[in-house]
Amino acid sequence: MGFSFLFYFSIASADSYIVEKSDFYPALDIHEVSQVLYSHGFNEFDLSKRGQILSGAMDQIYFNINASDEIGILKLDLKLISNSKILQLSDREFVCHAQTSRGRSFSLYLKGRSQQDFSSICNSFANSKKSSRSATFLHFLIPEVMAANAGGCELGPTTAKNFREIRGRLSANLIVQKFGTCLTRFLQGSASTFTGVVSSIEALKDPVELWRKISVEAIAMKNFVLHMQSEITDAIEATANLDGELILHAYCHLLGEMGTSIGITALTGVGLVKLGAQFTQGLMKMVRTKSLFSRLNDLKRAGQIKAAKEILSCGT
Repeated sequence: MGFSFLFYFSIASADSYIVEKSDFYPALDIHEVSQVLYSHGFNEFDLSKRGQILSGAMDQIYFNINASDEIGILKLDLKLISNSKILQLSDREFVCHAQTSRGRSFSLYLKGRSQQDFSSICNSFANSKKSSRSATFLHFLIPEVMAANAGGCELGPTTAKNFREIRGRLSANLIVQKFGTCLTRFLQGSASTFTGVVSSIEALKDPVELWRKISVEAIAMKNFVLHMQSEITDAIEATANLDGELILHAYCHLLGEMGTSIGITALTGVGLVKLGAQFTQGLMKMVRTKSLFSRLNDLKRAGQIKAAKEILSCGT
């Protein structure tokens, strides 16, 4: 479909949002939206969202590893009171409003794509809804959700297996997703600020300002992870032949060690550079402890993965 089938409205005529009440299983709807976005070059930023039970301020962030200026933000249960389907915020900044096959309303913010590209993406949700069958959708999705680890920072068994299989051709997407999952976990406190923004009656009356506030954190998170992606990749390659699950667990622990340094202000401007340098120093320290990883590999092979992770957390 071309974008002639969609009705755009300007910022000046923007209507207000309402927050709808829905069930406690956003993973079903996040998966459906993510499948559409994946076909357009966007990947999930936070892997733990696949198994989440409760909804968050930002239900999912999306990135394109080949285009650092592109970002997507999914907000479930946020419905625009208007006959319009798309809100245009700027020449390359749009919000699509639609429903999943389960009837759940969502708003999807995309930045970095042209109006024509965005229209194609937004239309994909309407086509997807018409062709989907709930029974088939649930049949394939539920096993994935059950297998996902909702703890936020641990690798699920499928992810760990995939990582080992592609070690020889390291996936930049997987590194960003793993690090993004950990970063989201350690930013939960600051993210609660935007829970208040979305629930504020005044904020809901101004869609443009609402998305400006929500996107500030999402863009900062994505930029920090992309900023560190090459350093993380280099460190993993320097520890070749060591267990990928243990190495990525150590990176999560290192991020957590930064403690109060992690916050929105730390992810922007000069703070990003300082925090990036701090994390890089930690990565280099880990690379120098290659012998420790080797010993922990043996422990894991003996079936003592939990003990190996506890030792690793203390050792880093």
